[in-house]
Amino acid sequence: MIIHRDLISALRTALEGRKVIAVTPGPALCTAFGIDAWPAATDPDILEWSTLVEAHAPLAERKMMRPLMRYTSGSTGLQKACGGAGPRKDFEDVFRVSDT
Repeated sequence: MIIHRDLISALRTALEGRKVIAVTPGPALCTAFGIDAWPAATDPDILEWSTLVEAHAPLAERKMMRPLMRYTSGSTGLQKACGGAGPRKDFEDVFRVSDT
């Protein structure tokens, strides 16, 4: 699961048992959404997306990947993903936890 670092503490229970890769929100995003940058930048046990990307060279030979639908709200907070069959069934717990 790739997730904004500032959301991890609220969803920690739902993320248990999953490989989590965090994206630290930048200054503009922190300002736009009132995110406290310090808590968002903490939790060294979780791998940082940018560190992972920078540590690997591009693939020399690209192979066909299984289908993937990315979801992003971008900086507007509005959903941009389209199509697909909806969320996986085991993600229902994530949505329930986020409502509490």
